[in-house]
Amino acid sequence: MARLGIFGGSFNPVHNGHLVMAQEAREFAGLDRMLWIPAQHPPHKKEPLALSVSLRRELLGLALADFPGHELDCRELTRPGPSFSVITAREVQREHPDKSLYFLIGEDSLADLHRWHAIEELCGLVEFLVAPRRGAGEVASDLLAIPNFRVRRVPGTPISISATLVRSRMRAGKSLRGYVPLPVEQRLRADTHG
Repeated sequence: MARLGIFGGSFNPVHNGHLVMAQEAREFAGLDRMLWIPAQHPPHKKEPLALSVSLRRELLGLALADFPGHELDCRELTRPGPSFSVITAREVQREHPDKSLYFLIGEDSLADLHRWHAIEELCGLVEFLVAPRRGAGEVASDLLAIPNFRVRRVPGTPISISATLVRSRMRAGKSLRGYVPLPVEQRLRADTHG
């Protein structure tokens, strides 16, 4: 059976840590494709996102342009209301009933995963791929009690790059080289100087 990955997030902005996580997960799980699905309104974030929807979408397009096997999917950017992962997984499963679905998260999300909207249903739709991240939490016992919870840890070195760090470096006028792909850096610089 074909394997399809889902990588959701705010990507505020997309950075090299995201790219490494996604590629390592794709290789580890033998995924045919990885769908990158930016969220319009992440339900767990209280403040508005620093970057606009259109800029985040554009930056992802630039980052993925020469990244075979990885595709930008903007379905959550046009959907009203919070971006719940279970809704997206339902849609992807309906569109690709012949594919096994894998959902990529950072290890730091494990501690709160049991609080995600309709997590039991989501666990029945996907297998989680967990990429190493600094500041990782433990799996909540509530999550382990869900019968359909399936998780595979992606081997690798924890990534210390974060969108918060990238935005902080931008505000301080520091180089983003090594933190984001060059086309993303050029676009971000044009946005701040335009």
